[in-house]
Amino acid sequence: MVAGSDRDDSWGWRVERACAAAWPAGRRVTVGQWCVQHSGGGTRRINSASALAPVSLDPDTLGAIERCYTGAGLPAIVRLTSLAPDSSALLDAAGYLPAEGSSATLLHDLTGDAGDDAGVRIDAIPSDAWRAARRALSRSAGQGAEDHVAPIARLAIPAGFASLAIEGRIVSLAFGACHDG
Repeated sequence: MVAGSDRDDSWGWRVERACAAAWPAGRRVTVGQWCVQHSGGGTRRINSASALAPVSLDPDTLGAIERCYTGAGLPAIVRLTSLAPDSSALLDAAGYLPAEGSSATLLHDLTGDAGDDAGVRIDAIPSDAWRAARRALSRSAGQGAEDHVAPIARLAIPAGFASLAIEGRIVSLAFGACHDG
């Protein structure tokens, strides 16, 4: 923890903050040591409550989180990370569904050889073709597909948008953002 603050500057928490900065929600409020985000419902990370530090979820905080989502007309989703104490017993007692999935944050050191990049294009801003491919490649439909593109417009940190086209059609894409080193 940083002296005089509730902020944990360990590598894992720095990565959590970088992921939040690289995929910003439309609305974000802080409830205790939890960040409550929502953007329409198409992606879980920006439509869930996440710990900001290694703290357990308590009943009062959970109630405040639920009120935020009720006010937005969305279901309350609590994102648990292995960095914080396990809060699953409280969520089980409150009637939440068991974990329905997991995610992984992948890290790669970019200081070495980048490998074979034949056909990969990287731009500082996403092209119309990149945005269209992102919508098409998302697993969500309707507004959910837009929720996979809208956070890009909210980015406030440097980013790069990569795509690989085969016969003129984008078949793979990614983006990366730089935050806190």
